[in-house]
Amino acid sequence: MNAEMVRATLADRKTQTRRVVTGKAQWVTDLIHNLDSISPKQICPYGKPGDRLWVRESFFLDSEVDILFCADSSYDLKQIVPEDYEYRGLSEGVTVPSIHAPRWASRTTLEITDIRVERVRNITVQDATCEGIVDCEMPTHALESSSHHRVRVLSKFQLLWDSINAKRKDKKGNLLPYAWADNPFVWVVEFRRIKS
Repeated sequence: MNAEMVRATLADRKTQTRRVVTGKAQWVTDLIHNLDSISPKQICPYGKPGDRLWVRESFFLDSEVDILFCADSSYDLKQIVPEDYEYRGLSEGVTVPSIHAPRWASRTTLEITDIRVERVRNITVQDATCEGIVDCEMPTHALESSSHHRVRVLSKFQLLWDSINAKRKDKKGNLLPYAWADNPFVWVVEFRRIKS
């Protein structure tokens, strides 16, 4: 997760994530056309309700073998064994990007509460808010009554979606049809943060 989404998850503002439904064309077509008879909860590659996920986030290893999380500059003293510390050649003073964060460095565990499939552009304002999107331009009490709020929230989600998915390519270098404009089918994974 990027730093903004990690902060939203830690504040319990982010309780959903969307991932493109990928796979062989026939499998995806069968899934989409048989949603009445096939439960997405049974076949989602990200898990099923009750399963737990761990959050990958960028961190910095300091000389004391502490982890400094980049999202909020908080420290976590981990009991790291030398083999873990040398993960992918890590050494002190190195920032580890979230994509390479090992399990032992995770501080956040999520429990899946629901799964569904929909088109990405079917997202509602409430769902975008559950994705961690915040509209700071209006007072909280007026949020749902404003069409401007709706446009801003959905536009912010669209920008976030495209920043992650619009330029994704296959192994041959061809753009994949995952942009907002392509309106791909997505897994909607709802979760709650497990507080330790």
